[in-house]
Amino acid sequence: MNSTKKRPDRSKDLNMKGGGIERILRKAVGLPESTNSGDKFERLRIAVARIDIASSRYGKFPNPKETQSQIRELIDGMQSTIKMLSAMDSEVIISCDARDPFKGQHWAGLTGTTSIMLIRMETILKEISERVDAQVDIQFSGRNRPPNLRARFIAFELAQYLKDETGKMPGFTWNAEKGVAYGQYGKTLHQLFHHLDVQADLRAPAKWALEHLRKQETSDT
Repeated sequence: MNSTKKRPDRSKDLNMKGGGIERILRKAVGLPESTNSGDKFERLRIAVARIDIASSRYGKFPNPKETQSQIRELIDGMQSTIKMLSAMDSEVIISCDARDPFKGQHWAGLTGTTSIMLIRMETILKEISERVDAQVDIQFSGRNRPPNLRARFIAFELAQYLKDETGKMPGFTWNAEKGVAYGQYGKTLHQLFHHLDVQADLRAPAKWALEHLRKQETSDT
């Protein structure tokens, strides 16, 4: 009897829609079904979750401008708190050491832990901020016809994943005569739209997503 344990199929833990997204993304980047750990799987897992969220109504923020302002205030406050804690370290430790050296050590441990937690929270907020900024850019672009937010968010998340995975900015090629998209990004986007029942032309969401990704990359440098 073969005692070798089979590798668990972690895609079964996802719902049917998420599982389908995973299969599409695996095929796009050539990631085997057996790869269920490591950096590549972690990027895949995050991309599946983000595309799944983008596909649902929960991927939208009710008041994006207000949320945008709140996130900026939170990040500014966290950065200010970290600086103040660091500036106070030596004074508090010296004062504590004069009376109770253990309090000084306790303070140093608390400030270190607090700073790490604030930095991690700031990183999460910055990731959320990217989605809020994208929605603000979409909703307040000044165009009369409202854009398909769902299609644009899915297109953007796919573009971000392919760039992270390949290290290259995705491209979009459209054959006007046949009405089909070519290349890794275009074909995968078509498959996702079909799978998620997104009723939209590929061209406008793809164009917006790639332009927004380039703008984001430029602002980060």
